[in-house]
Amino acid sequence: MGGNALKSIQTHRLDAGEYHALVPKVLEIIRSVVGDKRPLCVIDAYRAKPDFGDMDVLVGSNELRADYKDLLEKEFKSREVYRNGAVTSFDFDGFQIDLIAIPNEKFDYVKSYFSWNDLGNLVGRVAHKMGLKHGFEGLYFPLRAGSTHLIAEINITLDVSRALTFMGYDPVRFAQGFDTLEDIFRFTASSPYFNPAIYLFENVNAASRVRDIKRKTYTSFLKWLSDPQGLQFFKNERPEIDGSHVFPQDKSVWIAPLRAEFPDFGDSLDQALFQQSRSEAVRAIFNGERVAQLTGLSGKSLGNLMGDVRNSHGNTDAWVQWVLSVGQAGVDAAVMQAARRLSAG
Repeated sequence: MGGNALKSIQTHRLDAGEYHALVPKVLEIIRSVVGDKRPLCVIDAYRAKPDFGDMDVLVGSNELRADYKDLLEKEFKSREVYRNGAVTSFDFDGFQIDLIAIPNEKFDYVKSYFSWNDLGNLVGRVAHKMGLKHGFEGLYFPLRAGSTHLIAEINITLDVSRALTFMGYDPVRFAQGFDTLEDIFRFTASSPYFNPAIYLFENVNAASRVRDIKRKTYTSFLKWLSDPQGLQFFKNERPEIDGSHVFPQDKSVWIAPLRAEFPDFGDSLDQALFQQSRSEAVRAIFNGERVAQLTGLSGKSLGNLMGDVRNSHGNTDAWVQWVLSVGQAGVDAAVMQAARRLSAG
């Protein structure tokens, strides 16, 4: 994706007419390998896009034959193939094709996220300021301990219409697609939660800044934000879009509306919080400081002893259940017993 995956051969761009004429040929060849009943599509770009450096194709990966990549290489007579996880890049008469294999159940969300150039990323900035993650695999809630430690990413929805609605966007307008980059930018600014400041490089983290500064659509959007004929003109047309929304620092304020809109998410969150509380209780009972205090061990010896105690009680669920059932006294006794075995052996 991006047109630069193939390094050993010279690839070329296609103008819009050539590209759109090639689409059915590419899909026909892929269909001949993967079958007629499998989800398959080319990712949409804005309709007035003048030329293309590659073609991004999604294919459902459920029960996909193991040798499909080799067969496609043969059918397309590719001179170079580059495989990177779920993405297989190859040339077709000197034009780069990127085939992305996606689980069938996530196909629609992935298609929507990657469609219309960088719109998924632009909309994702609103989700990020809500404390959520809008990515190609769905809308997620990152559950953290403190501000940094990620415990789990809890799926909120794989329904892109419901995800967009929660972020303040009109899913009907999204489904109509976009003719120009201007249309994409206007849609990005149409949410009541939109604020241009959240897109500025000085207000995003380092990883996002390094990634987005290379994205032509993103940098074009930044120019549109400051162009009098861009955002300001749009706001004059749509006075209800003032672009001044201030996101609360406390991201937990979004949990109640998320629970109301997505009951299954609430159940998943409760389960994750329950597991987190149990894990924290286990760490309070069994930790390096406590074991060192009991045994006088340190360094590698301490780690080996703790590993022996932990591994003697099966999988994680069994270990947690045991620690919580015997409590501090029972765990301390097991630690001392293991320490005696270590010193004797």
